[in-house]
Amino acid sequence: MVVEAKKNGHEPVRWNSIADVQGLAITDVICDCDGVLWRGSAPIPGAAEAIFNLRAMGLRLYFLTNHSSKPSSVLVQRLAGMGIQAAEEQAFGSATLAALAVLALPGFNPQNDLVYAIGCSGLLGELAKHGIRHLNHQDLRAVKAVVVGYDSEFDYAKLTMAADCLRGGVCAFIACSIGGTYPDNGRVLPGTGALVAAIAMASGRTPQVVGKPSANAFCVMQHRHPHLKSETTLMIGDSLSSDVAFGKACGLRTLLVETGIPEVADIQPDFVASSIGIFRNQ
Repeated sequence: MVVEAKKNGHEPVRWNSIADVQGLAITDVICDCDGVLWRGSAPIPGAAEAIFNLRAMGLRLYFLTNHSSKPSSVLVQRLAGMGIQAAEEQAFGSATLAALAVLALPGFNPQNDLVYAIGCSGLLGELAKHGIRHLNHQDLRAVKAVVVGYDSEFDYAKLTMAADCLRGGVCAFIACSIGGTYPDNGRVLPGTGALVAAIAMASGRTPQVVGKPSANAFCVMQHRHPHLKSETTLMIGDSLSSDVAFGKACGLRTLLVETGIPEVADIQPDFVASSIGIFRNQ
């Protein structure tokens, strides 16, 4: 088993084929992307066929990722590139969740208020798509939120600016995710959570997390898809601390696939499988 859960009451049931899901009263499936459908630039073997077979059972599929560097439209394009069709309303990236969280802030006025955003072009583009302007000058008084996503160019200057914005206590602190690492072509790289932790330490503030494992993501998905019910939804992920914890927080059934980064956590999935590729098997 690549990913190990500490023993805390029950052993997860091991799945070996698509027949294992047929006995459950499941109507919807939420699927993580990194480490489940692909790892770095390489697709997980059998992932596209697995999604096809799940849909052939009549299940509705949704895709949820904590990666904020790409907007939902690009996520849809990447899925299509590996043979998985999805509408943009079925794809949820943490950049979209962050934009919606900013708009929900009490008193936030997009005409007058700004955010200080740390992230790649995908996060900045998603904020702009929702009419949210980000700081491009030194007047911190107009900054109502610091939004932190994945940023490969994160540096001391960005850390200092974020801490300056947050120290007043009025500015909101929104994190796309708190995942410490992510897999990339055989390497384990620092994730958004590493940046968030540095800003939290420098500012003395605790972030509002909009991505997994926060239940906020499921609330946003239910708002867009009212038929989603926790008791009939399965969460497929590769991370105990992110995907399985998210599923448990939302009351979902959870399937852990062993194609992600090894970790140990005080949480158990309901089911475990070597890969999403098992759903190729009848």
